[in-house]
Amino acid sequence: MQSDDDGQVRQVEGVRSTAALGGHPIHPMLVPFPMAFLTAALGTDIAYLRTRDPFWARASEWLLRAGVVSGAAAAVFGAADWTTIRHARSNAAGIVHAAGNTAALGLAYANLSRRRGRRESAVADGGAALSAAVAGILGVTGWAGGELSYRHGIGVAGHERSRRRTRGLRAEGPHVRYGRATGEPVEGVHPRFGRAGLEGAYDAQIRRR
Repeated sequence: MQSDDDGQVRQVEGVRSTAALGGHPIHPMLVPFPMAFLTAALGTDIAYLRTRDPFWARASEWLLRAGVVSGAAAAVFGAADWTTIRHARSNAAGIVHAAGNTAALGLAYANLSRRRGRRESAVADGGAALSAAVAGILGVTGWAGGELSYRHGIGVAGHERSRRRTRGLRAEGPHVRYGRATGEPVEGVHPRFGRAGLEGAYDAQIRRR
């Protein structure tokens, strides 16, 4: 949290993404596509097993193709952030996200390869199980990716929040609130709002107006 001479308080959190377009990280823009395609493949596999309609087996194959291609594209930009942002590699969420997505992409490619020339029989012969494994892994890695973005601030740096300093706020007490990304302590507890901190006290006062 920084204070300027004009009486404003600015707080900048997080780490800017290396692979970005116009300031927006590219990897988070791409990952919803492989997650949707590969998860939907499990649904079409189940539909085929229940109906034995060849349409669903064909749909699964196309979803796997789309998931592998879009997943490879997302992996390129994710790897760029992973190799250049130390904070992304130094916590458990980052390791789970990277390793899990790599495993999911590899399993999806293997699943697609097994279906060439026998798309219908491959569904029952382990294809649906592979789709279920990929969907489960993506659920875990999706959670880990959310942790990286929303808890550790990967790819969200550079967005400033400007606020006027509230008159009459006094910092008292020993509580220390730590920044998410940097780990630097921000001291101060408002006597009325307790552990909400100075910023939380300001927000609470604004809501009451």
